[in-house]
Amino acid sequence: MKHLTKPAVCLCLLALCLLLAAPALALEMKVKAVTPFDPNPITLICDQPGKVTITAVSGIRELENPATDLEVAAGINELTWLGLTYGGEPVAGGPVTLDATVTHGDGSVETATVKATVRTPRVAVVSVLPAAQAWYPDKQDQLKIEVTLSRKGHFVIELASAKNPDKVLWRTTGNNDTREPSVVLWNGRLNSKKVCPAGDYILTAYSKALPDYKQTHSLTILSKAPAEPELAVTPSLFPADLSDDEVVWEALMAPVAVGIGGEGKGLHIHQTKGRGDDVGTVNCRTVGLVIREIYDDGWVLAGAWRQKDGAYVEGYVKQDNLMVVRPNTHYGVVLDKQHQTMTIYEYGKPIGTMQVSTGLVRKGYPRADSRCGVYLIGSRMSGFWREGYYYDYPLRIDGSNLIHQIGYREVGDVPNFADQIDELGRKASHGCVRMDMRVTEENHGLNAWWVWTHLERDTKIIVLEDDETLHYPLGEAAP
Repeated sequence: MKHLTKPAVCLCLLALCLLLAAPALALEMKVKAVTPFDPNPITLICDQPGKVTITAVSGIRELENPATDLEVAAGINELTWLGLTYGGEPVAGGPVTLDATVTHGDGSVETATVKATVRTPRVAVVSVLPAAQAWYPDKQDQLKIEVTLSRKGHFVIELASAKNPDKVLWRTTGNNDTREPSVVLWNGRLNSKKVCPAGDYILTAYSKALPDYKQTHSLTILSKAPAEPELAVTPSLFPADLSDDEVVWEALMAPVAVGIGGEGKGLHIHQTKGRGDDVGTVNCRTVGLVIREIYDDGWVLAGAWRQKDGAYVEGYVKQDNLMVVRPNTHYGVVLDKQHQTMTIYEYGKPIGTMQVSTGLVRKGYPRADSRCGVYLIGSRMSGFWREGYYYDYPLRIDGSNLIHQIGYREVGDVPNFADQIDELGRKASHGCVRMDMRVTEENHGLNAWWVWTHLERDTKIIVLEDDETLHYPLGEAAP
């Protein structure tokens, strides 16, 4: 037997020591630039199998996990991430931080962190919303269908029977070259030129750039036109018992009188029938009025919370200047200013409550209070800058009062919500209603993005005053 020389033994022992001392291969994660709506690759290199959870953060905002308890093998693993957060919202531009944690079968844990740049999203449809859940096609009316895209581009809308969703009965295309959502008008006729028969249907919308990424919405076509709601005396616009879901839903579904005209047009409430001095104005089409009395001479005694200062006033309006709108039957909203909460109802049942911030009257903003009353959701708008903050996902409910996401500043190209996030739950805005951008257990999965992509036109919003004794009128006229 051949014996090793002393130097050879030393070399072998040194090699063994180095081998034993060498650390195991650490977890490695590789991510290139992220383009929302693309299948962005995430590469994980593991020394042994396990389960991986990947979290994502943009500034102070936690995003939906790209992966949760996903099985990974030893070696190279390829994952994909669409660059979306909760509800299909595209991650905002700027840097995003991803943290991977792999838990192995023996209980050991490895971690890795990587930062990536978020690019402009692909053109994708993020919502398709008909203005009515049930609609009767006639020659005088057209159904408004709102299509919202992640950015400017071409889109397609299709209609199919719920019983045969693969057969397209109506198809149209459009091009959105603005930052606003597109409104498509449908006359109720199919591509065959026939009137769409009664039944249940599915609306589908997608962009030409991403035809596999689709949004859908149900639609019922009626066999006959529903009776038009008539103008009637309405002693109260508010539910008598907020603890009773049935009572609340009845109030949310009750037809409401509004001014005829565009959302930016003002309806004048006169002190006398002779069109004398105004006691106040409200915006047309989206602001509900209390109807006190209806006279044979064409005038109506109406009450409303006026735009000027939110005070409840009563006066006279020509009946010809009013129309009665039946609210959208899908959702309804109750906004409680006293508790600074917004509760969403779907088909009669509350599905969640989230904290909001309403208007704060203060020096320099004497008319900032969010007005009490009843509103119908109007235009879905694009975001805007004000006083150094960007407010995204606005919905118009009044001329100057909107519902939108809390504002952010850009810090290092990352949207930073720190200034306004702690104001949720108390008055802080200029009159608009600010909503949370986060999805949490406390807000039951609801946030500004969800509201913007789910609440259809003419969804009714009841805004309760801080003091319930000011919920005029509940029988007697307001003092």
